[in-house]
Amino acid sequence: MVRFAPRTMLRHLSAPLPRLRTIRANFLAINIPLMLLAMLILFGLYEYTAYTHAQHELQQKIQRILDNQSAVLKESLWTLDHERIQLILTAAGADPDIRGAAVYDNMGNRLADVGSFDPSRMSHLVASKDIVYQRHDEQRTIGRFTVALTNKRVEAAAAERLVWATILATLLLLSAVVSALLANRWVIGIPLQRLLNSIARTEKGGGRQAVQWDSNDEIGAVVKAFNRMQAHQQRYETELRRARDHLERRVAERTTELAQARDAAEAANKAKTGFLANMSHELRTPLNAIIGFAEVLENEVMGELGHRRYKDYARDVRESGQHLLALINDLLDLSKAEAGHLEVEEEEVNFAAAVRQSVAMVQPRADSNGVRLRELMPEDIPILYADQRKVKQILLNLLTNAVKFTEHEGEVQVRVWWDDDTPVVSVRDNGIGISQEDLDRIMQPFAQVDTSMNRKYEGTGLGLPLVNSLVELHGGTMTIDSEPGAGTLVEIRMPATRVLRRQSGEKAAS
Repeated sequence: MVRFAPRTMLRHLSAPLPRLRTIRANFLAINIPLMLLAMLILFGLYEYTAYTHAQHELQQKIQRILDNQSAVLKESLWTLDHERIQLILTAAGADPDIRGAAVYDNMGNRLADVGSFDPSRMSHLVASKDIVYQRHDEQRTIGRFTVALTNKRVEAAAAERLVWATILATLLLLSAVVSALLANRWVIGIPLQRLLNSIARTEKGGGRQAVQWDSNDEIGAVVKAFNRMQAHQQRYETELRRARDHLERRVAERTTELAQARDAAEAANKAKTGFLANMSHELRTPLNAIIGFAEVLENEVMGELGHRRYKDYARDVRESGQHLLALINDLLDLSKAEAGHLEVEEEEVNFAAAVRQSVAMVQPRADSNGVRLRELMPEDIPILYADQRKVKQILLNLLTNAVKFTEHEGEVQVRVWWDDDTPVVSVRDNGIGISQEDLDRIMQPFAQVDTSMNRKYEGTGLGLPLVNSLVELHGGTMTIDSEPGAGTLVEIRMPATRVLRRQSGEKAAS
């Protein structure tokens, strides 16, 4: 009998399938187990039905044997003809389905037997029937007939059916696989291969071509959609190529124009720088003479001027000349920095001393404006390798700007501190402040937040750009943080490579 376990088969089918590389392989991996399961179920049902029918026929046969042989044996058993009883059993044992038979008297003694049988083995194929003899309308049980059948013929038929079922299932499976592969190739494989070939040609730059396939099924719809996409993409690429060519021409034209404009701007900038440098040198000579003659008049070196107001006029001329000379010097330094001609005379610079000297020089102006100056120094003073005059110029510009833009009773704080190994000097004021959108503009030469400040604060807009140039000349950085009405904070960070050493405040002061 064929035995199968559908639950085990379904559990194996429900497990995740391995990831195969082709649709054909995936198709077979799914369909072959399903077809095998379907054939197992069909042949299993058929075999179960045939086997059950064969068993039923054996049960009917054993009943017929009992009825027939009991009728034949009753005369011989009544007369106790042992030889005839044995002959009857021998004739019955010739049936291939009979494994054994026996006759017993009414006392249970075995009178004759044929074959061998164990009543405990295959009890459903062993049966007995009482032998009844009728005489003068009286029925008497004179014995018992027992017969045992074998199911070898049934099992042989089942094995033969199993062989033929296996052959038939194999042929059906092969034919189903071949037909499925052919159908898969004609319905899916060929159009899919054409799609892949078209994609491969597109990837290699061979141009976009329509896939030749015409069907009304889902594959045909996919091919038509792909062909439409190819056509749209071809149009987009053509338009994009034209736009790119046009853009390249425009970029080339604009690059040429910008290069010409850049060359013209550089030439104009060089001419401006040269003009400013020459004019600064030309202006300083007569200006120094004016300052010198004004000092002679103010100090009455040649005698009294006769009227006190003349002396005031001489002081005004000297102060104006000195202001103009400072402006010319800044302008000359800025021009040199832009032209890359500004030189650095490096030496050992005591940063704390430079800060204190700068504060002392700005202190009179702070006192006249009613502004308080504060300085904060670390315990270990940085000793720098830098240009001392330019370091003082940086500090003076920052302090002068802070005092100039701080209102009466305001405060300006200059602080030196360390950020790891980097020396930092910061100048903070609580003056008018600068808005964020104006911070970038004030770093341009001759620019201020408001042109009216030229009149109110006597500014030229050279201070911060010049400071930034001098700081960058030393390899440092300058940052500005400001807010209108809340003041301004300017930080100067000198590179750590400029630090020669640190020394205590007491030693630096001495």
